[in-house]
Amino acid sequence: MAKLDELKELAKGIDRNKIKNIKVIGNSDSSNTKVNAFYQALLEDKFQTDEEYADFFYHGLQNNKAYYKLKDRLEEQLITTSFFIDINQKKLTKIQKDYYLCFKNLNAINILLGKDIRKVAINLSKKTIKKSITHGFTSINIELSRKLRRYYCTYEINNKKYEYYNQILNKNLKILKKEIEIEDYTNVIYLHHFRKPILDGKKYKLFKNQFKKIKKTLNTYSSYKLSSYGFLYIFLYLELSCNWSKLIDECNSFFNYIKSHPNLNSPHFSGIVISRKIIGHFMLKQYQLADEAIQRSITNFPEGTYNWFFVQEFNIQLKFYTGRFNEVENLLIEMALLHESAGQNIPQQ
Repeated sequence: MAKLDELKELAKGIDRNKIKNIKVIGNSDSSNTKVNAFYQALLEDKFQTDEEYADFFYHGLQNNKAYYKLKDRLEEQLITTSFFIDINQKKLTKIQKDYYLCFKNLNAINILLGKDIRKVAINLSKKTIKKSITHGFTSINIELSRKLRRYYCTYEINNKKYEYYNQILNKNLKILKKEIEIEDYTNVIYLHHFRKPILDGKKYKLFKNQFKKIKKTLNTYSSYKLSSYGFLYIFLYLELSCNWSKLIDECNSFFNYIKSHPNLNSPHFSGIVISRKIIGHFMLKQYQLADEAIQRSITNFPEGTYNWFFVQEFNIQLKFYTGRFNEVENLLIEMALLHESAGQNIPQQ
């Protein structure tokens, strides 16, 4: 059973997606009236404890079994509802829409194959893997190429197609191995980044070698996760090394990389890269360049999101450093109002 704070997170996550095709939450079935009321109460943060919710819905009954059944039912229905996310929302980027679509199709393919609806599943697999390869969704490429490879060596014998999907599988297995390796490097340096502001002698050599290895990997392989984890490691390493000029150079390298791999571009991650440039310019006291980067970065993050607030912190610092005190008050008021409307669950977009 989900804890109350987990259930609130789930309810608000579903609400933020503005699902239009909800088949469970919000339907006209009278048996769901109490479930819907509970859902709305969670969105409004009506109460803070299970006891308060149980008292509200079941009027102080000593036996809370009915309330816990209600919690279970709501959790199950919210999870079911998550499959109906509207991927055509304007706020979703191209890569986000394709990501959700590919995973949605993969789940449908698994169900179809389980029911032996094979031809439909295979046609959907071929259609989906083309889109997945375009964006470098490695895990999906592996799942689908395995299914297609098997199909063309058992149900419809075709050596050429078998070999085609076999090559896709082997290539993506190599990429997956690199992704897992670089993800591990990034996790470790991330932990170090929060414990210590700079690198000590023992870690410097290790991280420097990993930095070189990642640079080589990015020149050899490409995938969405490789580029995200790889460049994130590079930025963290250079920040820990206090090499601010090189950090700015690597941020520019990322945008050159994206020009060569446009289908791997995520506006969200591009915004993060610009925020790293802000730090570099800030540390070098290049305030005019920092201000330009701040204004570009703000447009990459939806107003009121976690990263939008993160960049605005630098914006406030910059205004203090450059003596623009009269602008600070208005910005603080704007941030306070947005924070209040967002509550404690600011989405990290």
